Amino acid sequence: MVLAKVSPVNTIIKTRRNRIISLVLSRSSICQEWGFSISGGWLEGQWIGVRQVLRGSPADLAGLEEGDSLVKIEDDLVIFLEPRQVEELLDTTETELQVTVERGHIEPLCVCEETPQTASINMGTKGGQLNKEMVTIVINKEKGVWARK
Repeated sequence: MVLAKVSPVNTIIKTRRNRIISLVLSRSSICQEWGFSISGGWLEGQWIGVRQVLRGSPADLAGLEEGDSLVKIEDDLVIFLEPRQVEELLDTTETELQVTVERGHIEPLCVCEETPQTASINMGTKGGQLNKEMVTIVINKEKGVWARK
């Protein structure tokens, strides 16, 4: 198993002034749109972000802002989902929606690059070949972002 640090703790905690905010969006009926659009996604190496908020919409009235990054919708963690999957979650909600966002600058997702030191550590073999198929990403605000191979 190789543990490689993707980003140091100091760049996560000290250089950003992010806030985790929980908002409740309310609409009069399921026919009314929530009033925001999203962009980004795990496969693009970006967090799911709020691209646009329509003035006077349930999202606007609840305090959602352009540039917010979605963390949770109801009880579902959405940071590793694609926009299509997030939109499906939004479509399944009735007239009240709880959204957790992170407000402030967030670094783009990055690929964990192997250093010569980590490349020399045995990652485990499968049939005599190096097994690089499984990667676990660990995100912890206190300790940073790690990739476990």
